[in-house]
Amino acid sequence: MKRIVFFLLSVFFCLRGVSGIEYPLVPMPKEIKVTGKQLAAPKEFVIVSEPGELPARVFNQNLKNHGLPVLPVRKVPGTAKVIIRFGSGAPAPEHPQGYSVSVKKNGGKTEVLLSGHDKTGVLYAAVTFAQMFRNRQGKLEFPVTEIRDFPDVPGRYCTSIKYQYRQSFLVRKDRKTDAAKRHVDWALEHKINVITGELTHSSALPETASPAVKKFFKEVNDYAAERGIVSFFVTMDDVGTKQRDGRKPEFKDCIELRGKLYDWGSDELLQRRADEIVRYVVDCGYRGLMVHTMDTRNSLWGERSAATKKRFGDDRLSADANIFNIFYRTFRKAVPGGFFFAVPRPYCGNPEKPEYLRKIGEVNSGDSFPRFSKMLPEDVYICKRESSPEEHEGWMHVFKQPLFTYLEHDWGTIRMRGTPLGTYFRYIPCHFKQDRKDWLFYEANWPEGYPAALAAVEFAWNLKTPGARTLIRPPYGSGKPYDRQAMIEEYDPFGPDGKRNEELLPLIRRVSASLYGSAGPQFEVLLTAFIRPDLIWNHREVCEHLERINLPMDPESAAVWVGRVAADSRKAIAALEQVPADAPRTVRQTANTRIASLLRLAPAAAALEQGLLGEIALRKKDYDRAEKHADAMMEIYRKALEEVPVQWAALRKKPLLASLPADGLGSLKKFGGELRLRELRIKSRIRMRRKKAAAQNLRPAPEKTSAAMINAALYAPEDGEFYGAESLKKLLASCSDIRFTVINDLKLDTLLKFDCLIFPDCKRFGKITPDADVLRAYCLKHGRGIYFEHDSCGHARFPFHTGLFPELGDFDRAVGFPMRHRSHNDADRNMICKRTGEKFKNAYSDHFTFKGVAPEHVLVVDKSGAPVWIAGKIDRGRVVYNGGITFHKTDRETEKNEISVVEQQLITDAIRFCAGKKGHIITLEDLRVTSETQTDAEREVVRFKVKLELAAPLKNGRISFRIRRNGKEEAALSRKLPADLTDKWESEEPYRLAVFPGREPAVLYVTVSGSGKETTRSFRLPAAKN
Repeated sequence: MKRIVFFLLSVFFCLRGVSGIEYPLVPMPKEIKVTGKQLAAPKEFVIVSEPGELPARVFNQNLKNHGLPVLPVRKVPGTAKVIIRFGSGAPAPEHPQGYSVSVKKNGGKTEVLLSGHDKTGVLYAAVTFAQMFRNRQGKLEFPVTEIRDFPDVPGRYCTSIKYQYRQSFLVRKDRKTDAAKRHVDWALEHKINVITGELTHSSALPETASPAVKKFFKEVNDYAAERGIVSFFVTMDDVGTKQRDGRKPEFKDCIELRGKLYDWGSDELLQRRADEIVRYVVDCGYRGLMVHTMDTRNSLWGERSAATKKRFGDDRLSADANIFNIFYRTFRKAVPGGFFFAVPRPYCGNPEKPEYLRKIGEVNSGDSFPRFSKMLPEDVYICKRESSPEEHEGWMHVFKQPLFTYLEHDWGTIRMRGTPLGTYFRYIPCHFKQDRKDWLFYEANWPEGYPAALAAVEFAWNLKTPGARTLIRPPYGSGKPYDRQAMIEEYDPFGPDGKRNEELLPLIRRVSASLYGSAGPQFEVLLTAFIRPDLIWNHREVCEHLERINLPMDPESAAVWVGRVAADSRKAIAALEQVPADAPRTVRQTANTRIASLLRLAPAAAALEQGLLGEIALRKKDYDRAEKHADAMMEIYRKALEEVPVQWAALRKKPLLASLPADGLGSLKKFGGELRLRELRIKSRIRMRRKKAAAQNLRPAPEKTSAAMINAALYAPEDGEFYGAESLKKLLASCSDIRFTVINDLKLDTLLKFDCLIFPDCKRFGKITPDADVLRAYCLKHGRGIYFEHDSCGHARFPFHTGLFPELGDFDRAVGFPMRHRSHNDADRNMICKRTGEKFKNAYSDHFTFKGVAPEHVLVVDKSGAPVWIAGKIDRGRVVYNGGITFHKTDRETEKNEISVVEQQLITDAIRFCAGKKGHIITLEDLRVTSETQTDAEREVVRFKVKLELAAPLKNGRISFRIRRNGKEEAALSRKLPADLTDKWESEEPYRLAVFPGREPAVLYVTVSGSGKETTRSFRLPAAKN
């Protein structure tokens, strides 16, 4: 091993050239010695091989991919000066996939011997040596070298052909396999020997794939298999889909999750599904199959069918093993030499401590991991997530099968999506041992992830690569804090001065040179920069996440991080603009694409930094400085709106970038809405805290005191993502005094047709991004109202990332968990209506609370007294924030609660408030509550008369009365109304209802109904008098 380390160091410090490293091999061979160089014209070479044999084809293909001439192939060397032979000569290392390269002079000739322990090893020798060729003025230069090498991790999944498939079928639509095959060549060149195809898009799933899709994958997967690369397909362990099978009687006992149907109890359905999946796997030429259990807590075992309970009791792992075995047997019969991967649940934690996993709700009383392992064939690969060393040791001890360990490049514990280079690959060595057959699962599917993919394969090939780290994590599911220093190093691996983890820099330099050639130094600046797009575009959500994992994200820290993104983005732009003119066209295209992205990110980060500094100054009561920062924020943004289109116009003249959008302002304009709201929040707080709330000279919009129909707009475009919209439609459709229209855009001329706007829980707008200023003007200037639910009240998931009306209050925190989450506590749903004193359960499983709210604006509080519903008049308009969701069980499969009577009444009353209209007016007169002793017991007797003023005529109507207390109905009465009511009516005699006395307040609900619709009002009853 000392000799190996010596050779590695010799490579790092001696083989340097124009691009940083003369031979940027990734992964670097364990033993390499270069003693000289040699030049020869292409015609002076000969590859001694049978024509068409794979190693010769691979060798020449690699030369061709790097822009070099291919070499002649003959059965005998003839008079050639340089002779390349395969599979003979110097012995390869005695390790699977091992190979050796030997270049020796023999008289006037040079012999190159490329040997391998197996067929794959020979190919690795070919691609390694081919990468060391250079073109020197028409002649080929190659090193006199000795290489001996082998992998530490036998299976290395670091990329897929997902991107190439989508480009071929969904972008270019030419259905060609050329790009996918080139990516397979790239994977072979870097000794990535496991890949996947498309995993998620409906066009490439067994139920929907066309013959053309299958043909594409068959051709590419066969090409990969010939080169020793295993391609595998991923499926859930479902028995069918809701869309296709949901109404069939044999699926009636299935559990539904995310559009798929699951059932442990029916081998017939499981076998049918296994046959379908394996048939697709064979048609597409996959050599591997991964079966993933239902991916949610305890796989919803508590909802299993009666047949499953009878057969498996409380032993879910045995039920899972039965599913895996059905799929395994079907796959093994069809693909005898294939690889089968099983993803159990849980795939985290320590299987040696099942009592702890039972405590956190991940396994059951009857589950046994050792028994589960014994039930599965020994050649099944068990897929698990990255974990602490102790937890990983538990998996190795319990399972006799090899492990397929998954480290999630895009996310991991810290969300790094869009980052040029995360460093999660450093944790690979702590999950592998050289004497085991475990495989690596490190998914980096897109071109932006290729640098991380190469770094990952380096660490998998050489477990002693400098820079490795042990993963430091609290026990799975424990809720214990993460190690702060570990999180800082993970999020910021190179530190503010670029000197942290310097041992990684040689590898990154080599990766950059391998991917980008002569432009390696410029891209190295990008790869080592602190560029975190998510921290800017999804600032609040990312900050909340980082705080949860113990990474400091107070305003001061956030401002520093964001400022570094701005500075490093500008630094990376300057570097990429220096990419050499002779760099390959694709490299220049990549550089210009990155510049285009950074030209938007840099000013967005700089503007956000000013906003954060303004909020810090505001907190310190330095109001002048706060206002200056807010003005600077908007000035940076306005300047970017002018400059970015000009910069993008210049970029479109460069290689392959004519397809850039017209001005590059899409995401920047969307982000501008968030900046505008941040400015508003700072300046409105300044006004309030200076106690100089400037008069607007605007009188509140007049509210109609007479009965009038309400004309509401419900924003729910089909191409957006909204929760609760269907329930709102159902509720509003039942109201006789509210008309509503579903709208797709939020332009002012559209909005002004309506009295108020209903904004459901929104996670993604439609194709047209709303303008925050338009929404505010609709309310504040034009005197209309807006009702918001859940995320739309200002959660980080809301596309604006903040509430639109900070004058009313700000989002504080989320309370509660989904019902299938192990931490769900149903008491978190307990609410109190401030007006009536009624207690009710929120329909949805979690809710948001608000801060900075005036007491008179609070409508509903939770069990802790925190505001959940708030409402108020702002300037001429009216706003309601509902921290819950109007949910119904048909909206999403994870929720099953109906909306309570109280919550329904709150919603309709809120919409009437926002509209500034009364709808139907229901008034109680002569209301009295008295205590009376009747024959059986003491009662509270409620007497009252009713006056109606209708917003629309009512035919054959009824009026109903219900008294509710503690969420229960205690008395009810219903009477017919006159056959044709046009406007007003009042009862001649008082109505009378009697209830038992109670401590909690009683509420009278009065409902006027007719023609399938109704209107309800609620009245808190006074205390009874004797």
